[in-house]
Amino acid sequence: MLKKEFPRLSNSSLNKVFRVKDVKVNGVRVAKDYLVTPGEEVQVYLTDNILFGMDTNIFYAYEDENILVAYKPKGVVSTLGKDKREVSKVYFDEIVKKEKTGSIICHRLDTNTEGLVVFAKTKEAHEELLEAFKNNNIHKEYLTLVYGKPPKDSAKLSHYITEANGYSKVLTKNVPGSKSCVTEYSLVEYNKKLNASILSVKLYTGRTHQIRAHMKFLDCPVIGDSKYSTNEINAKFKLYTQVLYASKYTFSLPKNSPLYYLNNVTIDIKDTVLDKIHELLKH
Repeated sequence: MLKKEFPRLSNSSLNKVFRVKDVKVNGVRVAKDYLVTPGEEVQVYLTDNILFGMDTNIFYAYEDENILVAYKPKGVVSTLGKDKREVSKVYFDEIVKKEKTGSIICHRLDTNTEGLVVFAKTKEAHEELLEAFKNNNIHKEYLTLVYGKPPKDSAKLSHYITEANGYSKVLTKNVPGSKSCVTEYSLVEYNKKLNASILSVKLYTGRTHQIRAHMKFLDCPVIGDSKYSTNEINAKFKLYTQVLYASKYTFSLPKNSPLYYLNNVTIDIKDTVLDKIHELLKH
């Protein structure tokens, strides 16, 4: 039952729960060989990190008195927002808030995209960061693994994008309902044997699934992507969620901003992410 509702819960973690007797039936601790009968109440004591298969400790790439930047794992929802709460999902901002009281998430990453997420530590900082994201004064860069090799080693792509039913499509012409989308990429590595490229990607617009849709447009889909890649490609690499990481932040805030000092800060975990991608390619 637990494994069905929480598929990221590992067998080793579940076995440990029984070993330390963190299971109660009708208020009494029991061993793993206890047979439950209909009508009995079962209580299982697990932390959110274990329940949702997260690392025990959240990695904080940066923190000062105003902001913090935390690493969101794959498969974790950034924030509940206006969505309906689901018991089988974990919300990253709630996990961070338990460790860093009063922290406020400033943006989202897709559930199966992992990497750095910016939080404010005060209401004033939150307002400043939201304005900065809106005005493109916060610059986010990604690392991704795509199939094939782009036609150029680096390029700044300027096109249009439409979105319908949770799917984004890149177009060469402006059509009713479309929005501009600008994506810059550069080749980091190319694995000729596997015909796979690691790209560094920078967004100038923040459209839904922009990187994933733009890579498909280039005929270099993000490997593992269930929407924009193919089953054949994903099966070849045995990867079934997009290999996409938010890996770097820089700032260009106006001088009158109380967070102006962040212009001298670069938050970059490129080496860590490259190690993760190289590990995926070994399997």
